[in-house]
Order: sequence, then structure tokens, then C-alpha cells
Amino acid sequence: MERIVEIRNQVRKCRQLIEQDLNWIESSKWTRREYELLLELIFDKTGVLLSLSTIRRIWNDEFKNIPNKSTLDALAVMAGFSSWMNFIELKNVKNEQFQKPQKSRVGIVITLIIVFTILISSLLFFFYPDGHQQDVNIVGDIRFDYSQKSDSIIPNIVVFNYNVENIEADSFFIVESTHNYEKKSLTIKKGQLTSVYHHPGNYEAFLMANDSVIKKLNIEILSNSWIAMINYRNLNNNVPFYFYDSEIIQNGILNVSRDQLIENNIRIEDDIYSTFSNTFDSNISVYQEFTFSTTVKLDSIEINSSSPDIHVGLLFENDLCYVPLTQNGGQGKLQLKYGETILTSNDSDLSGFGCNIYEWQEVGIKSSTDSVSILLNDKMILTLTGSSNMGAFKGFSFNFDGIGSIDYVSLLNFENDTVYYASFD
Repeated sequence: MERIVEIRNQVRKCRQLIEQDLNWIESSKWTRREYELLLELIFDKTGVLLSLSTIRRIWNDEFKNIPNKSTLDALAVMAGFSSWMNFIELKNVKNEQFQKPQKSRVGIVITLIIVFTILISSLLFFFYPDGHQQDVNIVGDIRFDYSQKSDSIIPNIVVFNYNVENIEADSFFIVESTHNYEKKSLTIKKGQLTSVYHHPGNYEAFLMANDSVIKKLNIEILSNSWIAMINYRNLNNNVPFYFYDSEIIQNGILNVSRDQLIENNIRIEDDIYSTFSNTFDSNISVYQEFTFSTTVKLDSIEINSSSPDIHVGLLFENDLCYVPLTQNGGQGKLQLKYGETILTSNDSDLSGFGCNIYEWQEVGIKSSTDSVSILLNDKMILTLTGSSNMGAFKGFSFNFDGIGSIDYVSLLNFENDTVYYASFD
């Protein structure tokens, strides 16, 4: 019991340093979106894949067992240290208060090294009780690929083919971003694994041996038409209710009607959220220069939030961007992403993204080679310096707290030629 209490306190201190670096909104207000972004940042910086459930347990002090070595090391690296032991060493020196090592720091004083050598020897089992895993050794060819049952059906069935007979390791896993980066253990060394993708978009899948990523696949799930997906927010891993193109285009707008909710026994008062997507494989090349516009509004009035949100998203081959709108009063909890640029209410003025989202609001994005302008009802509310080349354009995604409507969607290239337009007539 004393071990877990001590490590829980150390993890809490490490979390504080990570949160200081991120400078996002308070972690108590994080949604799934923030946790998923943190997972991506940890993987990009450390090469360690953590699951959504793991990172949530760590951030909510809900882990009952000591996290494994790779998890602790990843947290320490994210906080600016070389490893978990390096983090512990500096914590013990600084006692109650300590700071991340400065880049100019050359090393630790020789006399302290002797003390730390004794300390580390006595603590190794304490912090890493799982023991030593066999080193990963690749002695020949490996296989990791996939096939889809269809290129335009949601939900989509993906079958992975794998062969790890030429890898020497203790355990093997397939990890998918669509399933919260949870590890699926492989019980045989050569075979297939069937997975279901419930939403269109670009995903990643990884073949792992022990804690090492052996191979990565990029998986593209296309809808090739508009599709609406409705989920209950308070249920984990719940399968969406689906509404397809012809069912959601009505009277010149794109939406799911209340009658359709009732017919499908969907209770709007039970905190639902809806996503409208259209993803496709096209030759649309807007790259850094384009003009996007759309008109949206929220239809729900029963949702359990005084400041509901809408997120308007553009999907690209290599990245994505999403622009938030919130009911006036909710500007203190926003996050905006444009390629590698992430802004939050804690580090940027996002006050202009508040409006009456129960009325029609026109959102615009004008991107050039050196800047990006975001407009609300033809008024510029944010300018970003620089631009991101996110690759070929892949589609749209609209997210509503509750249910909402979309009036039109327009995308122009740098010559102001229309490359996509939908009026839903």
C-alpha cells in the first residue's frame, strides 16, 4: 500500500509538470479530445503507445496497480526528463520542490552519482516490479497488412494479416487508434484479426512486440457520401446510431430530425452528441491555399450544458483542423487545431468564437501560404501566422453537442474555382 501511495504522489507531481508545458485548460475539464491529443503527443515524443483508458486512469488517480516501466518512462520524458529514474533522482535531491533539468545542465556532481548508484539499486524492484522482458530481436521478414470488405460502407470491417514468426519477443499486440489504443494480444504468431471501424476518417494501426512498435499502418475509412452518427456521451465504446445520405438531406439542409430520433428510440435528453461526415478519396489538391465556408446551427435545447459546442472540421491526408463555436459564456474552455498548431483558451484569445449557436452561424477559413484567417459571419475573429501543408483534402466532419443542422458546405481552391459544393437541395 505504501508503494502505490508513494508512486501515486510522484505521478501526480509528474503530471503537474506536463500540464504546465501543455498550458491547456484545467485537466478536470478535459474531454476525450484532449486525452486523445495527449496520447498523440506522448507517442510522437517517446514512441510509447498508451491506451485512452490508461491515460485517463493516470490523470484521474484511478490506477490500483503500479504502472509499468514503459508508461512511467513515457510520462517522465514528456515532463522533460530522460527516464522515470532520472525524474525520481532529481525529485529526491530537490525534496518537496523541484524543476525540470535545464538544457544547459551537463551532469550530476560526482559525489551525488555514488549516492544515486546505491539508491537506484535499492529502488529498481520497487518501481519496476514486473521484471525484465526478453529483448525484441527480428531475425527475418514479418507481415503486417490489412484488407477492407468495402471502401464505402460505414461501419467498415477491416481484417489484419500478420506473421511474427521471425520476431523473438515475449508478447505481441495489435494496437488501433480507433479503439483507444488498447492492446489486442495475439495468441498465435501467424494469423488474422478482425476489427470494426465505426466512423470514417484516417486511422493508425501498430504491430507491437513487447513495448516496441514494429510496424505502422495508415488506414483510410471512407464514407463517399454524407453520414450522420449519434452516440450517447456517457457510454463507453457504444456503437453509433447511423443515418445515411438520403435520410438526412431534407428541405435544403443536412440534419437528423426529432422524428427520426424518436423512431430509433434515441433519447436526446440523455446527453447525446452527433457527427456528420463525408470522407472520400479524390484528386482535390488545395494544400495551403483554399477558402472554406459553411453555415451551421445547434438544434438541441434539452442537452445538459449551459455552453454547448459545435466543431467544424476539415480532414486532410496528413492532418486535420477543427474550429470550435460555443454558446456565449463558454469561451473559457475552447480548443482549436489547425495542423500542428493547437490553441486553447488558456493561451490564446478565443473570445470571438462565442455566439448564439441556436441561430445560423457562417464559419469561414481562408488559408494562404503565409497565414490563415478564421471568420464568423464575415467578421475575422482569428489570424494565424504561417500555414500547414496537410496534404490532399479528404473530407469534412461536423460535431454537435446534441443535434444540429448544416445549410451548405463550400470549398474553393487558390484560383477560387469550386472544388466541392453541397447545398443539400
